[in-house]
Amino acid sequence: VFTVYKSTGTTVEFAWQGILGTILAARNMQLMTWIFPEGAKGHVCVDKDEVGGVHETSNYMILWYSTMFGWTKKVAHSRYDAIAQFMNADQMGGLEARAIYLPGGKLDKQHAWFAMRARHKEADKIVAAMSREHCKPGSTMYNDPNYAAYGELVCMLDVFLVVFLFLFARAPRNMVMFSMSWHTIWMMSFMNPAMGVPVPLGEKHWWSWTETQYFAVEATTVAGGLISIMVTMVPYARLQSLHKLYDHAIMVNLAVVNIWSDAVKYLAVGERSAMRFQIETQIEAFHDMASEVQEHIDGAWWETLSCCGHGERKRWLLAKF
Repeated sequence: VFTVYKSTGTTVEFAWQGILGTILAARNMQLMTWIFPEGAKGHVCVDKDEVGGVHETSNYMILWYSTMFGWTKKVAHSRYDAIAQFMNADQMGGLEARAIYLPGGKLDKQHAWFAMRARHKEADKIVAAMSREHCKPGSTMYNDPNYAAYGELVCMLDVFLVVFLFLFARAPRNMVMFSMSWHTIWMMSFMNPAMGVPVPLGEKHWWSWTETQYFAVEATTVAGGLISIMVTMVPYARLQSLHKLYDHAIMVNLAVVNIWSDAVKYLAVGERSAMRFQIETQIEAFHDMASEVQEHIDGAWWETLSCCGHGERKRWLLAKF
């Protein structure tokens, strides 16, 4: 929608701007995940009651694990709400575990499923850690202690700084549209305790970035840009800017000839007539035509990239003309 245009050259330009804007937004997210590996991901502090000198949770805890978001922790005040959250756990797919823990930390075996034993052990450890937390009930407990200390400040500075840099640099409109859209969406998720960084937890590898949502968007944007360019290369459609430039150059030449011919005829008569309005209209139309020719000259540069060859020589000569 934002890439395919009326010529191949302009489409290449828009595709490059969209791809570059997306890549820059992704690089910013790569920096933010390096500072805060899990983003703002966290959970609500559970209420605790003292029973026999031991603090136990007084709420239901719902946990699930997905291959995209890792562990997600929720708290419910009633069994009905707990079951509802259990049934709606990770509707995006990739579910590997989900369970309800009763008040006191005991597993509800009727509402528990683990794809592997390791996930069961991880869930038990998470519930035990949540039960031992010293926090104000209802407050957000972030997985990353650094985010709890200064995460919100750093994220807000990053949001406004990136927006300011793109606007201050007067980047092309298509680049700003792509970069600002993804930057806003990703930072909103990054700062959401229910989402955080959408990457599986566990052992990190050098290729871990390719498993993230950010890389998937980069790859699909590049693929979409290439498809957009290929669409404009329909045989015999003459959608290339070089073809349009050649056709418009002929039209410009004919327009110049007609204007001068009519001007000579008008001056040869030696008196004022309505013909002057016809010549004025032709000149105004010629200015519009010249603007369109300049657009094709600029678009043709994206087709040749100033590389030596027949196409670039043709573009250079027509531009001079």
